[in-house]
Amino acid sequence: MAIPRFTDANSSAIVDAQNLKSCLRKTQTKSLSDAYTTTAGDANWSLEISGNSAIIKRAGVTKDTCNFSSTSISGGPVYFDNRGRPVNSNGQVLTATTSFTVPGYGVSITVIPVTGFVE
Repeated sequence: MAIPRFTDANSSAIVDAQNLKSCLRKTQTKSLSDAYTTTAGDANWSLEISGNSAIIKRAGVTKDTCNFSSTSISGGPVYFDNRGRPVNSNGQVLTATTSFTVPGYGVSITVIPVTGFVE
C-alpha cells in the first residue's frame, strides 16, 4: 500500500493563515506610512474579521478587504498607531498579544505587543 508523503488536506487553511498575516502586515504598514495616523483611537488603522473577510479600516472607514475561504476565522480586532504598535481602540499601547485563529491551521496567529511583530 502506497502512502502519500504530501496531502492538501489543510492547504486552504494554510493559504488563509498566510493571507491573514499579509493583511495584518499591510494594515501595520499603512499606519506607519500615514502622516495623519495619530495615537487618538479613531484615527488608527485597524483590521477586523467579518465573516470570510478581514476589513482594513482607517478612522472607522473601510479602505480595503482581504477574503478567505473559511468563514470561521476568529480574533481581533487589532489597531495600529503611527509607530506601527498595536493599540486598543483608545490608542493605548497593548501589553498582551492579539490572537487570531484559523481553523485547520493548528497554530494561532499572534500580533506581539509593542513591536507589532506578526507570527
